[in-house]
This record gives sequence, structure tokens and C-alpha cells, in this order.
Amino acid sequence: MTGTEDLIQQYMQMIKALQEENEKLSSELDWFRTYGQYVAQVNRNVDAEACGYADGDEEYEENFDNDDEL
Repeated sequence: MTGTEDLIQQYMQMIKALQEENEKLSSELDWFRTYGQYVAQVNRNVDAEACGYADGDEEYEENFDNDDEL
């Protein structure tokens, strides 16, 4: 193989690895979307708190840090 062919082979391997990682992440995202939809339907308060926490809401994080029950 020439240097160019080796480089193409490496790029093809990298593309395949990235495609596999993309499929894995897409599957995980689908799971989290389904989970989030269920939580929102079952308990809107928990959903709102989780959204505040995930969004980095400082007020919520202060309350979360001071909550001894969690």
C-alpha cells in the first residue's frame, strides 16, 4: 500500500468508529427522551425540578445542596 492508501484506510476506520459511536449515542438519546416523557407525565414537579437541575439553575442547585433528604 502507498502512503495515500494507508491514510485512506485509517480515515475509513475512523469514519466507521464515529458512525458506531453516533448510533450508540442516538440510541441513548432516544432512551432519555422516552424516560423524560414518562417522568413529565407521571410527576410534573419532579420533571420541573430535574429540568432546573439539568439546566444549571443556580436557585435550584442551592436548594438541592441544602436538602438533607436527597
